[in-house]
Amino acid sequence: MNIRVFPTSFQGTITLPSSKSWSHRALILSGLSQGRSTLQGLTMSNDLLATQACLSQWGVTMDATSVNGPMNIEGPTQCHAGASGTTLRMLLPVSLLSPHPTTWTGEARLIDRSLKSLARLCHTHGLRFQHHDPHHQLPLAVQGPLQPGDYVIDSTETSQFISGLLMVLPLLHGASTLTLQGTRVSSPYIHMTVAMMKQWGVTVSEKSSTFYIPGNQHYLPQIVTAEPDASHAAFFLCGGTLQGKITLRGRFDHAHQGDVILIEQLRNHGASIIDTEAGYVVQSSALQPFDWQLADVPDLAPMLILTSAFIDGVSNFAALSRLNDKESLRFDHIQTYLRLWNIPFTATADTIRVVGSSLPRIPEGRYPTYHDHRFAMALAMLSPQAASSYVIEGVECINKSYPTFLSDYTTLQGQWMKEEVQ
Repeated sequence: MNIRVFPTSFQGTITLPSSKSWSHRALILSGLSQGRSTLQGLTMSNDLLATQACLSQWGVTMDATSVNGPMNIEGPTQCHAGASGTTLRMLLPVSLLSPHPTTWTGEARLIDRSLKSLARLCHTHGLRFQHHDPHHQLPLAVQGPLQPGDYVIDSTETSQFISGLLMVLPLLHGASTLTLQGTRVSSPYIHMTVAMMKQWGVTVSEKSSTFYIPGNQHYLPQIVTAEPDASHAAFFLCGGTLQGKITLRGRFDHAHQGDVILIEQLRNHGASIIDTEAGYVVQSSALQPFDWQLADVPDLAPMLILTSAFIDGVSNFAALSRLNDKESLRFDHIQTYLRLWNIPFTATADTIRVVGSSLPRIPEGRYPTYHDHRFAMALAMLSPQAASSYVIEGVECINKSYPTFLSDYTTLQGQWMKEEVQ
């Protein structure tokens, strides 16, 4: 679906959706538990539906608010991860618990996103990890059973395999270690996994770069409420600083997401963000140029970098090389938008320097989302910078993470209309 958005001043109140990163982990930990967990406040996006569907292949049942374990993989299974990298990377280690083969399939960019770090670990430990097509990562066949032992994994590629391994190794019949090599990326999300495991009754310890993992542990069912999503809050926090006043329901007081640092950082750069009992109020602000290293929070990159185009001064961003291993070639496409908007910038393989100005406006035109939900939402929330109006192509990709985004956008007086098919 293509939509035309118009210049606007955002006004209104919305409730933030549930954290996608928290929700994936909560579904998996509940599926590994011995009984029924109650998960309140989930926003069931396409990515979470993919995780739910895979868990259901292994005997886990779920209704509107409950997840019923324990998981039991009784024979060969086929799991379709959709376009969800989190589903694939966290559940691949789970499927290695089974002595039966699991065939993994996916769609869109997921077919080619890197699995190298887990492939090396599986080959080292004699576990089956077999691509059906040498030119693509998926379809893929894996087979366990995973055994207690000493595991080493490259932590420079993704944190999601690490999280998946951390969740399953305590279930084995003996103790294990998991050593992380290289500079960690998305480190806060590993901490989130460990904290949530503890909440579900399983503990591990870390010293230096090694996790020490006692075996024979069991997850216990929980009654919990989902955290609001900090990476989605970024679109509203940045959009509100450009023009308007947005009230967000949902607080991050006890959230484990790395992206919650955004509130403090935006305040440090001049944003007016006021705490309320129920959430936050953000309003038009004169932002100062950004200077951020994004290794731990890559999902913030699309909105932050594109917002910097409309801030007076030079903004610098680093640790961006992983952006092209996302739902789209994010780093390349960010540069394409900047060129189309006539925003001066220079880029290396890992950095970008944006010479922003509050004067330019986004030209009337047609802007693809590249099937990337974060670009669709960023383009919509940048509408205060529109010269007149512009078309966002393929906006249905928001269903990957935030299916109610357009409804919330309308609540904030965002102006848009569906483009009729010619």
